[in-house]
Amino acid sequence: MNKKNKRLSILSHLEEFAFYGLPDFDQAQRHKYFKFEPEEWKMIEGRSSLCNKVYYAIQIGYFKAKNTFFKFSLHNIPQYDINFILTRYFQGQDLSVFSITKHEYYFQQQEICQLFDYRLWSNNFLPELNDHAKMLVRRDISPNFLANELLSFLRNKKIVRPRYTVLQDIVSDVLSQERNRLKLQLENRLTKSHRKNLDQLLENENTLSALASIKQDAKNFGLSMMALECRKHHVLKQLYQISKTVVPHLNLSQQNISHYASLANHYSIYELDRFNNKEQTYLYLLCYVLKRY
Repeated sequence: MNKKNKRLSILSHLEEFAFYGLPDFDQAQRHKYFKFEPEEWKMIEGRSSLCNKVYYAIQIGYFKAKNTFFKFSLHNIPQYDINFILTRYFQGQDLSVFSITKHEYYFQQQEICQLFDYRLWSNNFLPELNDHAKMLVRRDISPNFLANELLSFLRNKKIVRPRYTVLQDIVSDVLSQERNRLKLQLENRLTKSHRKNLDQLLENENTLSALASIKQDAKNFGLSMMALECRKHHVLKQLYQISKTVVPHLNLSQQNISHYASLANHYSIYELDRFNNKEQTYLYLLCYVLKRY
């Protein structure tokens, strides 16, 4: 499996298209985004060939719509966009070639950024974006939340967003750092007694079933059912005390506590017990008990 396939999914297909896909203009949007102010038109007219002018006009329109740049050709750009530009601004001229040099492409990027007071993405922005991601992950560890907040941060800073794979790597890295932070915290906070109690929970199927059904009412008031409820209460009370002792020191938001609790409910005990990271299992269980008890 190559690295591309291993990358974390951080946006839905619709979100990924909205941020990174070529604009899909209708006729009203073409009239809106391909309407050029005098300064914009002066820049377009200043290019040396019809191809460069048309490419520049489309790039400006696309940038106004999505605040990013695209590499396009006759094969992947909507023909309606090209026809609209030619009909409205270059009537009677024949566009026989639609390919620009790399130098022209980057020149257009620089000028458009200056025009709209944007900055092109560079790795120099990585430390700032990583720091913001570290702050965000304490609020909500969901990859989709992190991705959307980082894109909003870039938009507010007027920085052209990086490639989607760069954003994926940033989110993956900050999630890995957060997992390592919590692992270290739990290693330092959980005593041998805490670990013993948690491990016993994982080893006992009956206790496990009680944990999974913590908020369920007893099926009846029979003696055996009440005895089972008392045993469940005794076990969960011990775990709750551990949770109250440990979790507040982990610097977790209520959103993330709920997220980890939901994972404890999602995974079977067999799956939880087989995690390579034992502290990860403990974290899910502690949050689950804290939220449910």
